[in-house]
Amino acid sequence: MATLIQDRYGNTYQLSDAPRGAAGAADGAFVDAQSAAQFLHRFVDAPEAMETLRRVLLDEGLPSDRLDDDAVVRRLAGQLAARGLRLVRPSGDEDIEAPSVKGADPAAAAEDPGAEDAEEERPEKKKTLTARWSPLEAYCADQVNLLGTATNMDPGTAATGQGAVAKQGNVASLKGTGHNSFTLQWRVKDVVFSGKSLPPNKQVQGKLSAGGLTATAPQPLSVKRVPDRAAAPISFARAAGKYSWTAAFRLGVKDDVLQVDQTLQITPAWLGKWVSFDKDEDGREGWGFVKKDAATWMFWDTAASPPAWTALPRGISENTVNNLIFIKQGAEYVARDQATFKWPEAFAAPAGYAEKKAAWLANIHQVWDDKFSLKHKECVSGAAACCSWRIRVKVQWSDGAGDKQVYAVSAQEWERSNAKDWYLTEHRVGVAAHECGHLLGAYDEYEGGAVDPATNKIEDASVMGSDLATPHARHLDGLRDEAKKLINAAIGRSWTFEVK
Repeated sequence: MATLIQDRYGNTYQLSDAPRGAAGAADGAFVDAQSAAQFLHRFVDAPEAMETLRRVLLDEGLPSDRLDDDAVVRRLAGQLAARGLRLVRPSGDEDIEAPSVKGADPAAAAEDPGAEDAEEERPEKKKTLTARWSPLEAYCADQVNLLGTATNMDPGTAATGQGAVAKQGNVASLKGTGHNSFTLQWRVKDVVFSGKSLPPNKQVQGKLSAGGLTATAPQPLSVKRVPDRAAAPISFARAAGKYSWTAAFRLGVKDDVLQVDQTLQITPAWLGKWVSFDKDEDGREGWGFVKKDAATWMFWDTAASPPAWTALPRGISENTVNNLIFIKQGAEYVARDQATFKWPEAFAAPAGYAEKKAAWLANIHQVWDDKFSLKHKECVSGAAACCSWRIRVKVQWSDGAGDKQVYAVSAQEWERSNAKDWYLTEHRVGVAAHECGHLLGAYDEYEGGAVDPATNKIEDASVMGSDLATPHARHLDGLRDEAKKLINAAIGRSWTFEVK
């Protein structure tokens, strides 16, 4: 066997099992553990030679783990000597004297190859260190690395890293160990974007320290925020038992705000009623419009000449009363959902219409605007403002087109409103926030209402309950899901969110 290897001084050697003094072997070749250890230390900083030695040792059935460890080198040297293997210089080559092994006991080394010899004196080598971020761009909660590349560091060298943002200070404190390379992991956090006219990103300057040296990453890590998005139309269906409706609004992102805009096309309307007649009970057949005149219920008698309002043959409670919503078309009042029905006279203009609209709008904003935030759930920042968007709800009326159509309905008595028909006779102004909640995707929370089929949640005290009082984050679950789609499409991530 004759394998050529080169030590750290540039000398070429053979690992040979030839007898001492054989042709090709230089004078002074060794067979004892002390000289083996001394010569093996020549190769500690010669990676290619060490890899060759490792393969040869494996072929010889000798352990080959961590040849850069002094104790292992000394142990292997004794085992090499015991096998009669030698490191020799080819004849005629001039050897550079290697550092000596101080305090070695040849007899002890040969007797106990695993015993610790004295440390070899080595010339001090200059250390170097560089640092860089990988990757160079990230969003909050992404995993990034502050990487260090070094020379002449000891195995197990401790390393620390820092990341700092201008005007904010240190946001990352990292630790790790390595030899001539270091990987300090950081899950991005605490890079806060808050306020107006925000920059698209913030720069995190990275520094890495190891072995008494400190290196600065030449390029900062660019932490990006969710980009602004103009409000775009959103709609989604809701269903609960016999009820169904569609939520509709416009959703966008501006700085640290999730903007919800909704234009409600509001149209004046009137409630009309009709009953069917029974020939035996009423002395007539067919049907007729009915209305209340003071305390008396009247029906529109088309058999009279001319037709006129006449007292009902029976009390109103004894009849099955049907409702129709009428809207004005030209000079006529036509049933909104059954255009063949026309009210026989003009309805009175709704009293307090403008004041009621103003009160409704104020109630909507009081309940929904700037009461909640959308929060990125994977964000581990200690700063509450990080990855958080205030939910601003802005609703306005329109006489023309809108995101949803609602009707301000005049009636003679109290009637229950719904998402489409808002009754002017409803004295509880909170009905506006309740019905607007439906148009944002919220379910009812009172018995008999359009209750969330997934939770069957009933809470009378909530704004979606019978008391029309307190809003809760769960009422914006539908909005949250639409915001998730919007933001993830913009940044190419799969974040999850919660409303808080």
